[in-house]
Amino acid sequence: MLITCAVCEERWKGPKGFILATIFLYLHTHWDREWYRPFNEFRTILLPVVQKVLSDLETGDLPNFYLDGQAIVLQDSIEVDPELIPRIKAQMSLGKLAAGPWYVLADQMLVSGESLIRNLERGLSSTRQFGEPTLVGYCPDTFGHSQDLPRILAGFSINSAVVWRGVPELNGTPAFWWTSPDGSKVLAYHLRQGYYQTAFHENKSTVELAEYLSLWLKRSDPGTASVFDEVITGGLYPLGADHVSSPARFSQCLKAVEKCLQECNGSLTHLVPILLGDFFQTWQDALSSANINLSTIYGELRDNRQSKRTGRAYLLPGVLSTRLYLKRLNRLTERRLVGVAEPLYTILNLRNGVTYPHQELKHAWSFLLQNQPHDSICGCSTDDVHEEMVVRYKNVQQILDALWWRAIPAIAAAETKEPHQDLCAKNTIAVNDPAFNPNSVVVFNLSGQILSQPVRMTWVKESNGPKLKKDNIQIISCKLSKELFTQMGLTPYYKEVDLVDGWVWAESIPALGFKETYWPLKRKSQMPPLVKISNKVLSNGLLQVRLEDREVIVELLQEEKIIKSYRLGHYLQDVADAGDTYNFDPLMDDQPIKASIQSVRSGQKGPLVGSLLVSYDLNIPENIKVDSLDLVRSTRTIKHRITTEITLKRGSHIIFFKTFWENKSRDHRLEVVFNTGQEITHTYAENHFSLVERNNLKEASKLPVEDGCEALPDRFPCQRFFIANDQIFFNTGLPEYGMENDSVSITLLRSVSMISRDQLRTRGGGAGPSLAVPGANCLRGNITEYGWAPLLDNKAGDQNLSNETRAEAYRLTQEYEGHLVAVLVRRDKDLKEHCLFKIDNPHLQVVACYTDSKYVWLRLLNVTDQEEIAQVDLGFNFTSASVCQLDGLVKENLAIKKSTAGQEPSVKFVALYLKPFELQTLSFSFV
Repeated sequence: MLITCAVCEERWKGPKGFILATIFLYLHTHWDREWYRPFNEFRTILLPVVQKVLSDLETGDLPNFYLDGQAIVLQDSIEVDPELIPRIKAQMSLGKLAAGPWYVLADQMLVSGESLIRNLERGLSSTRQFGEPTLVGYCPDTFGHSQDLPRILAGFSINSAVVWRGVPELNGTPAFWWTSPDGSKVLAYHLRQGYYQTAFHENKSTVELAEYLSLWLKRSDPGTASVFDEVITGGLYPLGADHVSSPARFSQCLKAVEKCLQECNGSLTHLVPILLGDFFQTWQDALSSANINLSTIYGELRDNRQSKRTGRAYLLPGVLSTRLYLKRLNRLTERRLVGVAEPLYTILNLRNGVTYPHQELKHAWSFLLQNQPHDSICGCSTDDVHEEMVVRYKNVQQILDALWWRAIPAIAAAETKEPHQDLCAKNTIAVNDPAFNPNSVVVFNLSGQILSQPVRMTWVKESNGPKLKKDNIQIISCKLSKELFTQMGLTPYYKEVDLVDGWVWAESIPALGFKETYWPLKRKSQMPPLVKISNKVLSNGLLQVRLEDREVIVELLQEEKIIKSYRLGHYLQDVADAGDTYNFDPLMDDQPIKASIQSVRSGQKGPLVGSLLVSYDLNIPENIKVDSLDLVRSTRTIKHRITTEITLKRGSHIIFFKTFWENKSRDHRLEVVFNTGQEITHTYAENHFSLVERNNLKEASKLPVEDGCEALPDRFPCQRFFIANDQIFFNTGLPEYGMENDSVSITLLRSVSMISRDQLRTRGGGAGPSLAVPGANCLRGNITEYGWAPLLDNKAGDQNLSNETRAEAYRLTQEYEGHLVAVLVRRDKDLKEHCLFKIDNPHLQVVACYTDSKYVWLRLLNVTDQEEIAQVDLGFNFTSASVCQLDGLVKENLAIKKSTAGQEPSVKFVALYLKPFELQTLSFSFV
């Protein structure tokens, strides 16, 4: 029942003197697709929410509504109820219902930059099936924001963003200019009291609602960040919350509250329901006539010092290491999809007319993106949710497996004049059957740089066939197996063969291309030197690794002489974690438990790849328990045998680490610690398309923190690598690192028992439902992979990174990831090699290469702080070339020229110019 203004006047005394004030309200629901309930439970709840919103829009009780900025809310709804489609389209055409631009509201720190691009691309195209998308970078609840988000948004002609967590203190208006390292900027609006506002859903009286909304008119409020905006003389109120529908009798309620504010407050306060796209247009119009200078923020938004004043905007940094098995699956899947499948099929499509699998790859992207919402990839949901995620990752892998087997006949037919389907149909055996008598190996390099390195390959040979010479081949295993052989146009059949797993030496494989070599490999190249193991010392002529005083020692070699030594350490240590899926929480006076080395033995023995197997024992307390109201570690310990394989590869300055064990204890954190040799003042971590410089924190937060506050993060996010003291540290889905004194750490496991605890020493309040999640303890077999290399080109020392060092870091990272694939084929003609694009500037890195029905897309990154020019030789007869935005909008047409100096006259090329740190997207049309 609404209370009249006559009653209000006696019960409420609001602030006076607010003339012509406006509170803009955007009605929304924040729909976590899966969180404390699994996906299909939430979707079943979603359906009546969408139905009610549409009904309220149709009757006029609801002026407008925003479906959380993610198109998948629409798709999930219509899959269950297709009859919603015309209703959704009708309300979007009337400008009442809004959606997009994202496909899902992804976590920005835990997915790649290319995934964010495809997410936005998919979201815009999906939304356009119903109507025009909202061109606002809506990110109301993600746990920190990437410094490359402005450039991604700007690449889709989106010039505004909405954020909450991670914003530092701002003076005046909640809006600011947010700038990426390449100079791209967007207008960002800070939701200073968060997106979660349920006052209109709580059956409050008119008085109470008016009293609450008056907070949006206060220019200052002790202890609370003001939401008053001088530009619009009012504020932006997000009317909605997690999983809520539209409020009941909204139009009637809104009119009464507005009247109450006007009559009792003595001001002309207006309440204006508005869609976010319209709000930003209104706001920018107001800014043009206001005498206000906005603040500018450069870089990432990961500052939690204002959390208490901004609606408990906790950064929740512990999600970087919660359920790390998910982060590993995500990184491996991204790498295989973007780094292998797409460029491989682009080459095959252009080289010999193989149909590019658009729909299959689109389907694979759907599964991957659906695993990247912040409550999913962050690992802070129920166990059921994350079990479904593993299935989705398996779905992507199965699609990519099928595409790989489909590619083999296409590779085998690359030098024939007929389509590969016709070639296969003329044979009664599959092209990968050893009876096909392969006589060459084709190695594809799907990176943007020439590579010489061992490539892992699995092949089959006749079980009674001759043994392979091991000149440039290293056999890992060879076993008798009954294998299925099949391909298009051929009846599947089984055959007993020897299944061989091994390494093959691949030399000077052109970037984004392939090279064929006789099989079996006949020549034994002496350069670079082979890998050798002697007396538990591992060497490849470039690096030498040995264990001394229970730590890893690395020696840099030149002409068989030691020129520098690194006492890397590689210590494994464990501490208690009384936190939850959102935050690590240490116990008072807890001391790290350090592993002891039990044995060192030889693993792979060369000549291409060699390794040492180091076994550690670590006695980890079983769990955490309550003792006299305090949390302590259990006195009962469980012995953990942890094995690390330390690997060197021929021709590489990288040390590869693979650590595996079965976790049997709860509530703890396991890290690997490396010495860097000197005090660390700062590190550089790979962001999406840039490096983030982070200073070493000298002082830790005082614990416990106050209510509503959160401890300053002492662990930091990275994508594939970070740099400390002229050394680079790689990871495969281990995105959390730390630094202290002269050491760095990489988190290998964080084992916790609850989604959220009500009170932690590091966080003054809950962050979600207090539900038990046994699966977050990761009581399972765990595999982690990481790496190390010296940065040899850093001429500027520790204080700054030279551009050569930046380029070297990216080059080494592609080498670490491994972008070579190999397959055996039969050739009756001369062997070939081919390069799709040849780029003559090492400061440019290939980010992505794929195709659609009209264009080949090549995305390049200038990793330096200076302007770069480059010539890109074209290995195919492209008809036109353009520089485009990320959304495909042409910015500049490029001239395709013929080479006249020092090259074959038939070579065609385009000349490029890239600004500092620019991400440039090129499109090439073809027949």
